[in-house]
Amino acid sequence: MTAQTAAKPLAAPRTPPLPHAKPESLGLSPIRLQRVSDAFRRDIDKGTIPGVTIMVARRGQIGWFDALGQQNPAGTAPMTRDTLFRIFSMTKPIVSIGVMTLLEEGHLLLTDPIAKYIPEFANQKVAVENHGKLDLVPLARPITIQDLLRHTSGITYEHSGNGPVHQMYQQSKVRSRKISNAEHAALVASMPLVCQPGSEWNYSRSTDILGRLLEVVSGKTARRIPDRADSGAAANDRDRVPHRRRKYTAPRRSLCGRSLDRRKHSTLQHARQTGDGVRRWRARVHHHGLCPVLPDAAQWRNA
Repeated sequence: MTAQTAAKPLAAPRTPPLPHAKPESLGLSPIRLQRVSDAFRRDIDKGTIPGVTIMVARRGQIGWFDALGQQNPAGTAPMTRDTLFRIFSMTKPIVSIGVMTLLEEGHLLLTDPIAKYIPEFANQKVAVENHGKLDLVPLARPITIQDLLRHTSGITYEHSGNGPVHQMYQQSKVRSRKISNAEHAALVASMPLVCQPGSEWNYSRSTDILGRLLEVVSGKTARRIPDRADSGAAANDRDRVPHRRRKYTAPRRSLCGRSLDRRKHSTLQHARQTGDGVRRWRARVHHHGLCPVLPDAAQWRNA
């Protein structure tokens, strides 16, 4: 081995792209798959949705891949197979893979209390309503990394209810895009839990806290989190996906109706400026998450 060879970093393992196959060879019915496309086409024609991409894969092979309609209801750009979509909370599994990678590397244990890495959680309390009064009681046990992974931490979402704790979330700056992951984690830690850790399942900002955990343990910012998921698909997005020279044309409005203002969403600006493919992250883990193309999402599923 020469000095020049030794200086070169080892290439990360890559997940090969999924091959295409005839539907019949995968036990799929092309007639029925066409009905799926036809059903979406009817919704597009009625104006229910602007456009879709459809992929059906089986046994690690793609049997159906279609792109219909337009990317933007107010525009003319057609929906394509490489249109970028925000995957919102489907980013959560990618973050969780990053945590499990750190586990495999011996950097942490699932039983570790999160306060070991984010000290603000050391003084966490649980909110208990008592005859109209809100009491704050000590934790029966600390929040663990496992609790965060399975949403049994006692952390919540501001939109999942209207109880006293939910109202605290609603009135806080927890949704602000102007705070860092560290500030976000400290803010969540400053508010009480809705239940004792491990006692209930509550869909929550737990994965956001895992994003901060990844930053603390790995020493990397959240926008580098896919590097931790080195199954190949997520780790090499910037290398596998060619630079998109066309302007970012994904819809400014999500299907759930919330407007996406380009001036306020630096993810979109980052996508246009860097052209680094799928790996398009804000400095924060929450707020929309990854923006992959459909084939890459399929690769993560099969990695």
